[in-house]
Amino acid sequence: MVKIARIMMFLMFFHFPGRLLGEETISQKNTVHFIADFPEDKQKAAEFFLELGEKAVQFFKDQGFDPPQDKVSLVYCATQKDFLQKSGLNPEHIVACASPERRAIFINGEQFQILKKEDIQPVMIHEYAHIYLGLKVAASLPLWLNEGLAMHLAGEWSFGDSVNLSLAHVMNRFIPFSQLSENFPYGKSEMRIAYLQSYSMTDFIMKNFFGKGGLNPFLKRLERPNESFEIISRLQDPIILKSLEVQWRNHLGARWRNILYIILSGSLTWFFITLLFLYAYYKKRKQKKEQEALWEEEYQ
Repeated sequence: MVKIARIMMFLMFFHFPGRLLGEETISQKNTVHFIADFPEDKQKAAEFFLELGEKAVQFFKDQGFDPPQDKVSLVYCATQKDFLQKSGLNPEHIVACASPERRAIFINGEQFQILKKEDIQPVMIHEYAHIYLGLKVAASLPLWLNEGLAMHLAGEWSFGDSVNLSLAHVMNRFIPFSQLSENFPYGKSEMRIAYLQSYSMTDFIMKNFFGKGGLNPFLKRLERPNESFEIISRLQDPIILKSLEVQWRNHLGARWRNILYIILSGSLTWFFITLLFLYAYYKKRKQKKEQEALWEEEYQ
């Protein structure tokens, strides 16, 4: 009888570990394209995110893209720690991240509470874009191209982004693309620059090397295994990537041209930031010339 009792206790623990450990049970709700893995007390949140997910799919259909048939799990994470543990991706996003391999989008509940409702839909569209790319594109994309394509798919670009890109160019804050192939920087400002660069470089490559048909034809080529692996292998070649980076920087124009663009953008904030930058730049240059002159006197 003692043995039977022990076996029964083992089976109960094996089949109902959450209840015995005092954890909340998880329920699943389904829609056509998504499965929501949310705690029982977050059912309204589950319905909300399922609706946003289906809207993201419809957004892609409206743009002429055919979403994958695979169902995607929306995994709710109550805290930042829970988010990092469940995703296991050390993600650059702290709000949400996507894993095409696991067919999942991980949601940071702690961070989403801070966002306005109207700001959540763009995040879902962006993360679903990563699912789309992961399941549709044959080759593994370098991170900067993955993010650049996701931003294009989600329609993420604004006039303010153009101004910020010009400002980063003027201040010489660009990050070498060789450093953006696998990871993005963790600082908020540097991360934003990495995203702007990724979008701009992706746009430059599509328009100048793959015709002017836009995003859809380029993605179609990336979906074909032979073409996809050839294109990505070239973009990962250090010499080719460096050459592309030089061409892209030249395409953005000289610094003075970008300074003029910032001033003419009509933003007084950017105007004064530019003036402060120019003041600091010329002060540093003057100090350098004075130091060089002093060294020349000492060694004559």
